[in-house]
Amino acid sequence: MRIKLEVDVSRLTKEIPNIKRDIKLGTALSMYRAMTMLKAQVMQNIRVNSGLNVRTGNLLNSINTRVTSRGDSIIGRVTSENVPYAVTHEYGAVVPGHYIFPMKAQSLSWESGGQIFFAKKVFMPTYIVPARPFMWPALEAKSQEIYETFGLLIRKELGD
Repeated sequence: MRIKLEVDVSRLTKEIPNIKRDIKLGTALSMYRAMTMLKAQVMQNIRVNSGLNVRTGNLLNSINTRVTSRGDSIIGRVTSENVPYAVTHEYGAVVPGHYIFPMKAQSLSWESGGQIFFAKKVFMPTYIVPARPFMWPALEAKSQEIYETFGLLIRKELGD
């Protein structure tokens, strides 16, 4: 008694380039969806959840997504570019003591307790800027949805 199993792989090997192309395209689409979800959550965090005051909108307007391909890898990024204080808000900072000098006038002026003060320079002591993260909490909030997005792709490609 014998069991014989024969597999003709010629058809499968002919389809491999098409399968690879479809998987790469599906991955890029899933990555775009994931980055769009993440960007929306980052912006929500800036507006509502982080404790940041939105005055100019520069931080909100700096949030961008980018999906690129390098070889067989699909890379997704959510970034904040050209806003130097974004990192300070995300991680916090210690600003060392320093002097402040007038830039457009001969002296600095300010009001305190009903009195006006003038000075050629003022020493600003060291201070701590607390972290008000908006990127990492977005990733934590959306990680399950991102996994599900890629899980749907895998199930589709496997024919489930």
